[in-house]
Amino acid sequence: MAVRSLPLAGGWADLLREGIVGEGARNQMARVFVIVSLVPLAFNDLPSILPVGELSRDGFIYMVPFLTLYLMWSKDRIIIPTPLVYFVAAFSVIVLLGVAVNYNEIIDTHFKGRSGFSRVVTQGMSFAFGVLIAFVFYNLTLRGFVGSIVLGARAAILVMAAFGIIEVASWYSIPGLTQLHDLVSIVVHSGTPHYPQRLRSTAFEVSWTGVMLTFFFPFATINDGCRKKVILFYIAIVAFLVILSQSRTAMLVFGFQILLISWFYFRHRVDVLVHIVAGSSIAALLLVSNVKVYTLVTETAFNVVEYGRFSRSETAEENVSNITRSASISAGISMLLERPILGVGFAQFGFHYPRHLDADDFRSYEVRAAVKDNDQWPPSYSLHARMLAETGIVGYLAWLGFIVVYLIRSLHRTFRVQDSSTSVHLGIAMTLSGWLLLGFSIDSFRFFGGWIAVGVALALQTAGSFSYRRWSAG
Repeated sequence: MAVRSLPLAGGWADLLREGIVGEGARNQMARVFVIVSLVPLAFNDLPSILPVGELSRDGFIYMVPFLTLYLMWSKDRIIIPTPLVYFVAAFSVIVLLGVAVNYNEIIDTHFKGRSGFSRVVTQGMSFAFGVLIAFVFYNLTLRGFVGSIVLGARAAILVMAAFGIIEVASWYSIPGLTQLHDLVSIVVHSGTPHYPQRLRSTAFEVSWTGVMLTFFFPFATINDGCRKKVILFYIAIVAFLVILSQSRTAMLVFGFQILLISWFYFRHRVDVLVHIVAGSSIAALLLVSNVKVYTLVTETAFNVVEYGRFSRSETAEENVSNITRSASISAGISMLLERPILGVGFAQFGFHYPRHLDADDFRSYEVRAAVKDNDQWPPSYSLHARMLAETGIVGYLAWLGFIVVYLIRSLHRTFRVQDSSTSVHLGIAMTLSGWLLLGFSIDSFRFFGGWIAVGVALALQTAGSFSYRRWSAG
């Protein structure tokens, strides 16, 4: 392998035009394939074909093998990122120790037709698949496919928006669009065909719409030399999807990401910041001064928080989702307190869930269904609570530390260092911070977009350490 320098004076977009590793990034068909491969990431309610547990309904699992084959067949060098190897080794050792300590329980336990060991295997597959994704996109980034990842995220948002439009049309029984929605839903929503009037687009439920957008939105708004109007266009589309989803999780993450991107673009424009503050203050005063508008806004906000929707029906009672989420998090914390070092064992949350519930938790029919003999598996809701419960403090800190290191690095590069990769680091920071926020109200363990961001972050670190050298066969 020969090494020769490649100055990137033209900015990070040269990663797209020239590449860092080999000549593969110049193949336009490969670029198109990377773009197209990201669109299925938006679909996670497809017909189950492969026997891979939860992963079987994710469209993205069918694309990653082809991306991996592309890396293997191309003439360029495949690089394994050392930090990823260290993390996988450390986390795997912790998981194995936890399984060994709880081995007798894991082998003997059965619940709802599943064994403890089978859950270890299926969740281990999810983790391994995430690591594979990080590895693949690490190498794709080094080969100059950052621009293709950006375009893929934008394409996925457009697909979600298009399906969202026909979904809204189906609410009002608009001829043609309603039939089209019902027809497409046979495939797109094969697992959950019936759903309330909340925009879930291509995901199986609204919270996972927020999970998808946690990756798509930051990468779609990376400045690849496009006009600012393009970025504003995608912000508007995502706002449409988030608002109509009525998902509190999606709104929380989107709001935080908007704050990050706004601070990035306007932090040196004091005049703009002053106008924003002044405009917000005036709007708040006008809101308070008009009793009807104030009542409407506050009631809507209360309904979203309490009932998970904009309006409260006459039969609405306490939000069941709040009770279920609180019960799951409390159960996870209870498991942690019982076994704080290595936890109850990787993927064992559901088996221990019933005996860590309080009597008050059974107000939720979802909690009652989770402990009965049926197919509904006990939900963990919080990734942080689940990781603490299953891997203990040691495993949780290993996982959290790995993500936080690259989050802090990207935040530093975004706001302290202005260079060719600044906009990409902003996308990484928005995605990883969104991943951590998601973890407080949803189990986002198989958030593949987060692993893609990790792969890109690792590649930018490698590229920086080699002064953007170019590796080519010779």
